[in-house]
Amino acid sequence: MSTICNPVTLTCQTNGCGPNDQNGQLDEDCSAQGVNDGTCIPLGLEYREPLAICVQNGTSKGACSSDPTRFDESQACVAGAACDHGTCYTLCSPFDTRCPANETCHILWDQPPIGYCIP
Repeated sequence: MSTICNPVTLTCQTNGCGPNDQNGQLDEDCSAQGVNDGTCIPLGLEYREPLAICVQNGTSKGACSSDPTRFDESQACVAGAACDHGTCYTLCSPFDTRCPANETCHILWDQPPIGYCIP
């Protein structure tokens, strides 16, 4: 997860994204530390609006670490994927066809819509 920090006030906050933050759309690219270098991961609803954070992308397409203190970008998932229990999964929603031909979108929750592509 990435944060936006203010060196004057010495405070940090999570880097939001999604329709209300003007930083990418749910399950798509967002700007974590640079331009379009993160993935917008929905977390749920807050006041009936999607709540999401922009998570810094890495280089892993398989094994990963969801530890937010990691420094090795090889432990973070590539763009469009999220780390769950040590494995990178491609994000999907019931409204897209992002999954490879041999996988289906397993919906985790429907508000906001998010799932993982699984065989």
